Amino acid sequence: MTQVNREVETHGREDLAGEHLIADRGQLIFALAFLAVWLIDSFLLRWTTFLNGMVSLWIRLPLAAVLFGVAVWMVKSGMSAVFGREGVDDRVVREGAFAHLRHPIYFGELLVYIGCLMLSLSLMGGVVALGAAGFLWWLCHYEERLLVERYGDAYRAYQREVPMWIPRPWRNESTR
Repeated sequence: MTQVNREVETHGREDLAGEHLIADRGQLIFALAFLAVWLIDSFLLRWTTFLNGMVSLWIRLPLAAVLFGVAVWMVKSGMSAVFGREGVDDRVVREGAFAHLRHPIYFGELLVYIGCLMLSLSLMGGVVALGAAGFLWWLCHYEERLLVERYGDAYRAYQREVPMWIPRPWRNESTR
């Protein structure tokens, strides 16, 4: 097995497996880049928003609202399951959103990008969002190596049972 870089950010908590040192900064950079490109293209230059005329705002607006709502639940549930459990036994987290996805916080972040893109179908914003998705995918795989190193077979079983990003609501407890 590949040895994972021990230079990880644990946010001052030894009970966390950690994340890459550039995770928070990278997410912030992508979020700011997306926001700048999306706002400029959507509301000022309108270079790549021609698809707005093809899909009614009355369709896009409710879709965006649903995406934002799911994103808030995913992030809130994920953050409270990880950061609200200090002092709890050292085990793989399977509560809340982690029962449905291995990376609900990153998935929620992606849903915010997609929700913004629903409001204004900016292709330039979509390119930045794809870059952010690639960065988050890389972070997921990095963190999963840390989690396998820390929890071994318990985390490998979790990987087999719970999808990384795309929820499978049709799976019930008997199929796990």
